[in-house]
Amino acid sequence: MNKLTRRRFLENAARWGLGTLGARLALENLGCMPTAAPQPTTVPTATFRPTAAPTSTAAAPFTPTALPVPGRTPTPPPASGQAYLAVAHGQSPAAITRAVVAALGGMSRFVKPGHDVIVKPNICVAYHSFEYAATTNPEVVATIVTLCREVGAKRVRVMDYPFGGSADQAYTVSGIKKAVEAAGGQMEIMARMKYVETAIPRGRDLKKWAIYQDALKADVLINVPIAKHHSLARLTLGMKNLRGLIQ
Repeated sequence: MNKLTRRRFLENAARWGLGTLGARLALENLGCMPTAAPQPTTVPTATFRPTAAPTSTAAAPFTPTALPVPGRTPTPPPASGQAYLAVAHGQSPAAITRAVVAALGGMSRFVKPGHDVIVKPNICVAYHSFEYAATTNPEVVATIVTLCREVGAKRVRVMDYPFGGSADQAYTVSGIKKAVEAAGGQMEIMARMKYVETAIPRGRDLKKWAIYQDALKADVLINVPIAKHHSLARLTLGMKNLRGLIQ
């Protein structure tokens, strides 16, 4: 075995892309380079002199509020004793969807006669049907469309902006197009020109972004995600599902 000198190792490390720090750490771990003796650390002390009276850090009670959207009347928060979260189990996607909406007070709590409604499911790709759980179950989406129409919605549109395949392909392969049209809803192809730079109320890091304008102008926007794993977020739900509405 040829002996690898420290100099040759560092030359090879540069070619391998380890960098000086990576090479040094490797040598230290192999016992080829003495490590510096740990130096004692001291933390300077200072006398704290408050310049103002301390303020209370107690959190204020949480009150759900909606960001203002021009032309839209926000849904009021749940009344005392009224549910804001419901869970249902069962074999029928349509039945459990009706059950949870009923537990929340019925669709009439959110959708009024004459409303223009947009339903935003997850229809992200055109190469998997709903059995793969890549997209929202079509029975769930169709049931929501039916519930909206039952309470008098003027129009119910269903849409998403897929990243895999065309929208029309994704709508068909997912099974959502057939189910929605049978329920009396409309599938809409989202147009790029409708993504318009929009101010974000009370935005911190982001003050404005290109947002699909129909989603802001509709009387009601219903977010219908599917819970699934993700390489970055581990689990995606409602917030991730709104990704199709921003550019």
